[in-house]
Amino acid sequence: MLTRYLLFIFSWLILLSLTAQTSDLKEKISLQSDVNIADRSDRTVNNLYKLCKIWGYLKYKHPEIIQGNLDWDLELFTYLRLVDSDSLSFEALLLAQLPKVKNYEGGDSTNRNPQWIKDNNLLSEDMQGYLLAVSAFELLEKQQYVEPGRWNITPNFKEKKYPNISFEDEGVKLLTLFRYWNIIEYFFPYKDLIGEEWNTVLMKYIPKILATNNELQYKLVLLELVCEINDGHGGIHRDETLNQYLGKNQIPIELKVIENQAYVNRLFANNLPLEVGDIILEIKGEEMSKLWNKKSRYVSASTKAAKDRILSEYILRTNEDTAEVKVLRGNRKLDLTLTTSKYNPLQYVQRDIPASRKISEEIAYIYPGALKPGELDSLLKEYQNISSIIFDYRSYPSVNIQGVLPNFLLPVPKYAFKSKQYSKDQLGEFPFSRSYKWGEINESYYKGRFVILVNEYTQSQPEFEILIYRQAPTVTIIGSSTAGAIGNWTPIYLPGNILTSMSGNGIFRYDESPVQRIGVIPDIYIEPTVEGIVAKQDEILLEAIRFCEGN
Repeated sequence: MLTRYLLFIFSWLILLSLTAQTSDLKEKISLQSDVNIADRSDRTVNNLYKLCKIWGYLKYKHPEIIQGNLDWDLELFTYLRLVDSDSLSFEALLLAQLPKVKNYEGGDSTNRNPQWIKDNNLLSEDMQGYLLAVSAFELLEKQQYVEPGRWNITPNFKEKKYPNISFEDEGVKLLTLFRYWNIIEYFFPYKDLIGEEWNTVLMKYIPKILATNNELQYKLVLLELVCEINDGHGGIHRDETLNQYLGKNQIPIELKVIENQAYVNRLFANNLPLEVGDIILEIKGEEMSKLWNKKSRYVSASTKAAKDRILSEYILRTNEDTAEVKVLRGNRKLDLTLTTSKYNPLQYVQRDIPASRKISEEIAYIYPGALKPGELDSLLKEYQNISSIIFDYRSYPSVNIQGVLPNFLLPVPKYAFKSKQYSKDQLGEFPFSRSYKWGEINESYYKGRFVILVNEYTQSQPEFEILIYRQAPTVTIIGSSTAGAIGNWTPIYLPGNILTSMSGNGIFRYDESPVQRIGVIPDIYIEPTVEGIVAKQDEILLEAIRFCEGN
């Protein structure tokens, strides 16, 4: 089961990265800037801040650049050599080297230019005039560095990966920061939900990225930067350096955080001297609170529940074959030596249980994480007349099912959500697209209780689908906070062939309230308790059974 799921997810990610990223056979595999930022004063940092914003705006707006007439990565290295000048001299020198425009008059007639362009405290009058002139040009749908991606709803970033770089090259490091920051600035549909002001993030990371001196430092700062967007679709993927840092092995258990204590919830190996319900106090001599604080900045998550879930995995990772832990069992503190195993993230999100079973004569249970192609159709026919169906969505579906359930559950077509997509006409805007209805007129829709189980493992596709299913009159959501990461997984490549990603389109409830950073809100909220963990009870499932039985 896990093998099949691993192949499914791996193939899906590869397909996304191949279809969403355009490869250029002539692309440079090496990059060197010969840029040295000797002056790290506030003046230089301020000039770099301005340069990032100017460079990024022109990248997606100036006709010479979007038509592919300039290599904008290489041009940046020329501009970086000017930043140690005083502010006015820097802007004058920069303006003399930027690609020309026909005139310095006019501007976007809709008056929807970014506000920073008109900020007299940030830019000189001449630079404002130049940028306003650039703003008058129309965007191209297919540009040098971006074009519409899958289904025409997400951006496809056509960036050079530069596999071979020096991790001490200051120009390359700034290119990396500038590239990522501007992608989020203009193409991340949840930028207003990030939490911290995105301009403040830029100012904070200019000195941080410049201070890195080796591969690990560089990648850790990038991972920390990526986590600033608080998107469960973020993170850095398939990176051996980071995997080695986090740990290629793990203590083979699952933790559940309750009232800031880490309880052993599941054991993934036999003969471990641990018991379900034990509280982990220390790992390798470090208190859990310190481990939590040390690794929390490297977790890309949209909600606290999702962050706790991922952190519970991270703190168990190690490169050692054994790990010393201190646990609290009842009133006794125990020092234990545990044998580790190879890190396997799939065992957390996918349980080894059957796709379906009968809980009683009137209650059926379906686990979409184990479904085979076409199996759901057969199960729904079999359970059409049963009084209750429990649909356990505390996992990722093993097959695509969103085309099946709406027609089973909905008596009439229903609107379920609204989607925000990046504007092809106005840089940095995200209009709502036209909504459409799900389901069909169906007098034989399912009339029993249809209960969907959710928790912090319910992320992305399941959250999206639940917005549809809960429009049905017989659906009830039971569980705890979901991951709150919704929208198409959209890849981004950074220098050093580093793969990160984001939610490339925004999915909102039909009343336009967000799901991102909040998650699906259950109708009946149930969280695991210490008593339930010790008794090895699935309290969410038990609550669903009680609900189905009418108790």
